[in-house]
Amino acid sequence: NKQYWKIPLVYTAIGIPAGFFIYNNTWYKKAKKAYELVLAADTARYNEIDPKLLNENGTPFRLESLVFYRNEFRKNRDYSILYFFIAWGLNVVDATVFAHLKQFDVSPDLSMKVVPTFNPSQKSTGFSLVLATKNPTKPRLLQSR
Repeated sequence: NKQYWKIPLVYTAIGIPAGFFIYNNTWYKKAKKAYELVLAADTARYNEIDPKLLNENGTPFRLESLVFYRNEFRKNRDYSILYFFIAWGLNVVDATVFAHLKQFDVSPDLSMKVVPTFNPSQKSTGFSLVLATKNPTKPRLLQSR
């Protein structure tokens, strides 16, 4: 459509949900792994848990907290996928509409008139809207003598 000013808007609208997806998916995997290790009580592998999911004394968060974090990151990841597709869909709709309207004639050669009408089969009168297009005048060629 040659509307180049929309490119940064489109990349921003699609890039932000993609960035949130990467962030939330990374933390979902970390919280899920921590949850599984705490659930299995595998204390030998607690060093694999991300330090941000550990208390000050180096023990992992409680199981309920890890479940909450896991579920929140999964929910936010899923929402970011939804927002990505909404932004992408709006981009497609915008491009389709503007491509369709590119050929739309908005010149002053269009006029609309209200014309009285008569319907002989029903013997009734009424009004109708008539859209008239004016033919542009063609320049006459100069004829040489």
